[in-house]
Amino acid sequence: MENILLGGIFSFIITFYAIPIIMYIADQKNMYDMPDERKLHSHPISSLGGVGIFSGLILGLLIAANTSGVSSSFQYIIAALLIVFFLGVKDDVLILTPMKKFLGQLIIAGLLIWKGQLLIDDAHGFLYFNKLDSSFSYALTLFTVVVVMNAYNLIDGIDGLASCLGIITSSAFAIFFYMNGDMFFSCLGFCLSASLLAFLIYNFNPAKIFMGDAGSMLIGTVNAIL
Repeated sequence: MENILLGGIFSFIITFYAIPIIMYIADQKNMYDMPDERKLHSHPISSLGGVGIFSGLILGLLIAANTSGVSSSFQYIIAALLIVFFLGVKDDVLILTPMKKFLGQLIIAGLLIWKGQLLIDDAHGFLYFNKLDSSFSYALTLFTVVVVMNAYNLIDGIDGLASCLGIITSSAFAIFFYMNGDMFFSCLGFCLSASLLAFLIYNFNPAKIFMGDAGSMLIGTVNAIL
């Protein structure tokens, strides 16, 4: 439990102090999400908040997580999160086509499934299904990861909405894994919650910064993993 609390504290502090630095750099480099007829904000706002969320999450996780139970998949989870981060930042700065973003999401899902071996392989009686056929298991997991990533990406349209939902879902997963003795995934959930809580301070209406695709796809990926 001490490690989980340590990870959460580090994640919160790192994100809390990283966001003002990111806003300052965005201001100096004119890296803004510009208002238009489809957007509610009336003045330029940076959409690089995902950089701060990622920094808090990854550093808190690396500092505090016990990886002994997930040694075979840990490196691939970190690699997937790095790809999500760079894919999201590129889209926030340069704008990716939907097809390129979708291909990137498929690569992330494939890495988690085939190398990380994170699979939905048993329905445990849901809709009368139990052990799933391997091909159906791979297809279902691929579909789930991509859908969850895009779900969070799509709901990031109102100040604080994606952050609040991310805090609720990742906290629920974290508590579930803690109760079942899986400390790594519990730590992953709490670190994300803490990072989002720190980001939310700057994202309440009127928002000073947006999380952008780097943040929303990161939330989706972590929740898909959990």
